[in-house]
Amino acid sequence: MITTSADVGRYGGLSERYSNLRFFLIPERTPSRQADEVTSFRQARKLLKTYKHITMLLLKSKLGLKPIIRRQRPSLLGLSLINVHVCIRRYFAARDLLAASVNEDIGSVLLADVRDVIFQSDPFEHVTSGRYTGDEILKVKDCPSNAIWIKAAYGDDIYTRLAEKVSVCSGVSLGTLAPMQDYLEAFCQETLRVMQDKCLDTLPVWDQAFHIKMLLLDHFPFQTVPWNGFLATVAQAEAEHLRVNADGLVEVDGRVPAILHQYDRHPPIQEHIHATYR
Repeated sequence: MITTSADVGRYGGLSERYSNLRFFLIPERTPSRQADEVTSFRQARKLLKTYKHITMLLLKSKLGLKPIIRRQRPSLLGLSLINVHVCIRRYFAARDLLAASVNEDIGSVLLADVRDVIFQSDPFEHVTSGRYTGDEILKVKDCPSNAIWIKAAYGDDIYTRLAEKVSVCSGVSLGTLAPMQDYLEAFCQETLRVMQDKCLDTLPVWDQAFHIKMLLLDHFPFQTVPWNGFLATVAQAEAEHLRVNADGLVEVDGRVPAILHQYDRHPPIQEHIHATYR
């Protein structure tokens, strides 16, 4: 589980239930001072320092020089990964975790959100080789969050080229080891490229924008699973597509998916799952 040291206490009990569970900790952002603890003069000086930093980075970019990106505190004319949203930093953590596990017998890899994913059977039974990710139901233009993230990350031109394509979801990806490592490396490089182009390290939750652009515009190789396939991405599904069968498993269009993603958008299904597994 990729998390921060502050949250380990919340999940510590899981180690007792799941003996193979390990925690991979990523650095936390340095907490900012409360407004009432900082004088107006100090606030103004801090804002001026930030403005100078951004101005120098933009000037450096105009001269064709890319800002240096560090893992911890940025250099005087650089950026820092520690300020990026955790939903993006987790890709760097996963990449590094796999790179450090060269002596372990890893056949396949699954990357998944935590809050809204359950497994109803072994997902790796569906993996032969390569990479898999899930289709969504709506086109990019019909999903407001996807549209906003893509426009913010890439601008209107890239959005227009993606608008009519059916979205893919970054919340779950799986595949054999080497292809997944290639994906993680490509995703991290895309993140660094956007940071340098924008001279910005406070990237918000743009993992979905990066994933969609890489797959649907750059044609990064992936096998996409239909939204009601073994990897079911059901946030946008109508309620009648989901039901709980006699065995207590959730069916999507009459089949039990190995991975059920975004079930919490359906309150009756969420209530059943929470009652069953908690």
